[in-house]
Amino acid sequence: MLRYIVGLSLVVLILLGAVVALSLEVYRGGTEDSVKTKQLELVDNNGVPRALFTTIAGGRPSLTMLDENGQNRALLFLSDNGAPNLVLVDNGRFVILDANGQVRSAQRVDAAGSPILTLHDSAGVVRTLLRLNPAGDAIQEIHDATGRVIWSALPTPAP
Repeated sequence: MLRYIVGLSLVVLILLGAVVALSLEVYRGGTEDSVKTKQLELVDNNGVPRALFTTIAGGRPSLTMLDENGQNRALLFLSDNGAPNLVLVDNGRFVILDANGQVRSAQRVDAAGSPILTLHDSAGVVRTLLRLNPAGDAIQEIHDATGRVIWSALPTPAP
């Protein structure tokens, strides 16, 4: 019986030592190869949620970014058919960069709520602009390499 208690005590001590060693490794900043969770919430220094990485209906991944008031500002998720979706809320800006980091296309909503689409050359200069004014009329512009408007189509006033 004494051998059994000594053996069991030895096993418990080995296991306890392993737990302490693992705890020290984590405390020292060790890293794990994988973390599994159903939801990851990032908070700012005040504990306010600023980003949420989770899954939505059907197990599809979703990344939501929040402003300082907890309002959704940007969403990135996969639709039912697996297509990626990016939603920018309010005056967000969607930009496509080339391999050199130059803006090639941008889409945004201005302060008046009007959508604007711009196409840029390899130097990042706006060459084409398409927008709707607050009345909903289309405005189109073609720019030269310096950014100067060389052609435009503006709404015509009603007679």
